[in-house]
Amino acid sequence: MVRNIKVIEGSAGLFIAMPSRKVKYPCPKCSFKNELRSKFCNQCAAALPAEVPPQHAEEGAGSQSEHKDIAHPITQQFREYLQKKILEAYEQEKGKFKAK
Repeated sequence: MVRNIKVIEGSAGLFIAMPSRKVKYPCPKCSFKNELRSKFCNQCAAALPAEVPPQHAEEGAGSQSEHKDIAHPITQQFREYLQKKILEAYEQEKGKFKAK
């Protein structure tokens, strides 16, 4: 079961976004996990490094994105199938509200 798939309206129409979580990395002083791009630790208030330490780069913290997918389709074919089914259900539900 996958929850929290979002339907987003983009410039080319509707599409789905898979669920994700914010990337976090530990404070070098107290090891509290802070969100990417935080300037100070939420636990001990120590200043955090501007650059993410290399050992956390493989977790996605070194990329531009502040979020990392927690579920994603394995193939493009399955992604298209999933998107088609979700958007069909979305339009069906949307139609119910317009009819009222």
